[in-house]
Amino acid sequence: MSKAKLLALFLLLLPYSLAHAATTIDDLIRQNELQVSIEVVNDRPVIVGQEVTIKLRIATSTWFKGSVTFTLPEIDNAIVIQRSNFGLNSSEHLNGKRWTVHEKEFSIFPQQATNYMVPEFEVSMKIHVIGQGDIEGIILTNPIVFSALVPKQLQNSLDENSQWWAANHLAIKQAWDKDLTQLLPGDAVTRTITIEADGLLAMMLPEINHNTIHGLPHYLSTPELIDNNNRGNKLATRIQKFTYIVEQQGKVVIPKIKLAWWDNNAQTLKHAQLDSQPIARFQIISATFMERCRRGGQLLKVVRSSRQRNKQYYHELSAVDRGQKISDFGSFGTGNFGF
Repeated sequence: MSKAKLLALFLLLLPYSLAHAATTIDDLIRQNELQVSIEVVNDRPVIVGQEVTIKLRIATSTWFKGSVTFTLPEIDNAIVIQRSNFGLNSSEHLNGKRWTVHEKEFSIFPQQATNYMVPEFEVSMKIHVIGQGDIEGIILTNPIVFSALVPKQLQNSLDENSQWWAANHLAIKQAWDKDLTQLLPGDAVTRTITIEADGLLAMMLPEINHNTIHGLPHYLSTPELIDNNNRGNKLATRIQKFTYIVEQQGKVVIPKIKLAWWDNNAQTLKHAQLDSQPIARFQIISATFMERCRRGGQLLKVVRSSRQRNKQYYHELSAVDRGQKISDFGSFGTGNFGF
């Protein structure tokens, strides 16, 4: 073909090319150079309180310039949150074309058993078009719907006022900073309770507390809330500390803690529990006797292992108060303890 004919063909096609050149994001969608989709990732019925993952997928036949951003939709009776600002980039071949794909996710925690609609929301992006440069714009997603329900097992096992949590895993544990069999009036003991849940937010985990126990008042520290989202593992942690003050001798029982939770994987009701905790409070010796032992340079070692041993100590202390010499002073050692 001669140069004259090629020039004539180019001039003939030029108006058509200019007319069909993409200048907006909507043009790219109409010309099938840009695809935007949104979907609910969960593959099972959604339970009230369960995390619902919404995936936003944008694919272009060229490539992205800069980041893709969007505004979180507002949904009644639900918590909506974006756990991470980072997205997943990949590529794929479709109909002989190579597509660049960018995916982002956000989470919805439905709080009621009802139908939910994720309304349309804005997505901002910049696409590079070969031979034309960058095209920047905003598109609206399509609305999608899902339903949240309360399983029959929960309805039959718990009353309507009971609290429960939907999670992939939930556990509770505790630790004490002192031996609970070695407490004296005036002692302070710290109890740390940790709740961990996979598939929840730390702010959704319950505050643990109980009524004031006579002779053992307590107060709570500000809880520590931790959300860890690492490679798909979404672990929520609530760390709560109690400080108990031993005011008088005796024995008390700290009540048990029992949390009901729905296992999203096993689709069944489970419980996480801390058993009731007895605490013994003894006052073995008087402050006056302790001071006497310190003045005499004696090492006083008190072993409070049983009620019988306590009675033995009180008997020996009475003997000391009478000024008697004791040849065998139990666990205190031997010698003359009359002061």
